[in-house]
Amino acid sequence: MLIAQCIVLLLARRNDRRRSDPELLKQCAAFSSAAGRFKRDIATKPRDEWDLSALDSLEEASDSIDIIGTPEIESAAERLIGYVPLVLEPKRFDVEEQDAVQGVFDAHRQFVAAVRRHFHKPPKVHQAVPILVHPRAVEEKTEPSTD
Repeated sequence: MLIAQCIVLLLARRNDRRRSDPELLKQCAAFSSAAGRFKRDIATKPRDEWDLSALDSLEEASDSIDIIGTPEIESAAERLIGYVPLVLEPKRFDVEEQDAVQGVFDAHRQFVAAVRRHFHKPPKVHQAVPILVHPRAVEEKTEPSTD
């Protein structure tokens, strides 16, 4: 009887995991996408041009991850969210803006690593990619004025 109960419990756990893993992957993808949009803005635009709508998506996905995520994924997501106020108001928290921005980038890397470990994927290789500037935009800026 005890063996049968153990088998039933094992099968129930496996079925629960199968049901929740696709939803967890979906929420992790939404969280990572929102974090990427936020990172792109803070890295490439002046502070007054930041589009903070990504923070709403980040918060929604984080709430879902808190419910269905593993402890490792939850803590990585919370760490990234913890850096957001530091980036938005570095003087209030007495931190260097560049350190806060670097913290967001590091926390996002740790989040991606935690998700990849959970889904048994190999570690991601991060490479710096230069920000491309459209050639026409450069030509327009360099043309001499005829005034």
